[in-house]
Amino acid sequence: MLAVLAADGWPAEGDVPRLAEETWEQIPDDFALPFIKLFAESWLSSAAIARMSPIAECGFFRLLLWQWQSVGSDRRPIGLPIDDRQLARMARLSERQWADERRMILPQFVRSSGALWNVRLESERVSAYELRANKGKGGRAAAQQRAQQTPQQNVSRHPSRHPSRTSAGPPAGPPADRQQTSESR
Repeated sequence: MLAVLAADGWPAEGDVPRLAEETWEQIPDDFALPFIKLFAESWLSSAAIARMSPIAECGFFRLLLWQWQSVGSDRRPIGLPIDDRQLARMARLSERQWADERRMILPQFVRSSGALWNVRLESERVSAYELRANKGKGGRAAAQQRAQQTPQQNVSRHPSRHPSRTSAGPPAGPPADRQQTSESR
């Protein structure tokens, strides 16, 4: 999505995908997203990126990474600052490079809640969190179902846990007719 720069030179206000409050409540406190999905075909075929210089493309990519990592103490995303100096540092561009390239980079973001956001990136974040929340629901449901079963029902689902099916230890070795002695070698 290509945003339009407002008269003040910053991206216009826009809608950013947000995770529903009830979904946030299902995410464990220690859950983090240390990796980001990168759709190589989408990146390489993007007209907006094709128009960027290599310097702008690198700066844009670094800003995406910063946005992905920019979360508050409650793990909720906080977006990027609306500040040229900070954005230049985050993009690893000099202030002059930033001044030259910002017109290609900033249209990839929208302004919302006092921060800059790449909408596609936030859509990916919401999908990742929703996937995690749904897996948590499934795990809790399976644990609840196991807790309601009798011990015998639980054993029948996991034959390897049945006491009559445990072995006394590892096999003793090859059959006697195949054992080699030092004399037969």
